[in-house]
Amino acid sequence: MEPKYKHILETIKTQIIEEKYPAGSMLPDQNTLAKEFKTSRMTVKKALDMLAIEGFIYSRRGSGTFVKKNALAQQDALPVNDYGGLSRRFSKSRVKSKPIVFDVTFPTPEVKERLELKQNEPVYEILRLRLVDNTPYALEHTFMPISLAPNLSKEILFDSIYAYLTKEVKLEIGGAFRKISAEKN
Repeated sequence: MEPKYKHILETIKTQIIEEKYPAGSMLPDQNTLAKEFKTSRMTVKKALDMLAIEGFIYSRRGSGTFVKKNALAQQDALPVNDYGGLSRRFSKSRVKSKPIVFDVTFPTPEVKERLELKQNEPVYEILRLRLVDNTPYALEHTFMPISLAPNLSKEILFDSIYAYLTKEVKLEIGGAFRKISAEKN
């Protein structure tokens, strides 16, 4: 049987996608949702936390929980908790990274919208070849606001960026947008 919080998460996600809760709108408070789903407030909180990690909603202390402006773009994205990085997915000794591009640039309109950046906020553009057991596994193209990690260096790119952000910079990963494509050679 599916855990209650997953049912709540999927129900609210569907309501966002179907625009019962359109972009920018406020969700009902946790107590109201707990009554609606006949569960505890803590179960609702867990579901909302997961929706925030997946990039559908955000909370503003004292104001409530809101649907993100670009929430519908997230419906095709992988949840961040399903991917914590290749180093977490495979043993760290099996994963290597080969940086190809490490630049500072201004984002395209799509990247600016997805990352909810200000007009002239620069980003790192990172392109890395990810190897598992010395075999090419993925080509990873990342855009990251410089403000998140102002001291990111090329040396860090040879290892896990997630580990650097969580352990060194002390950031909690709140969400990510991923688009995956495959091409036949």
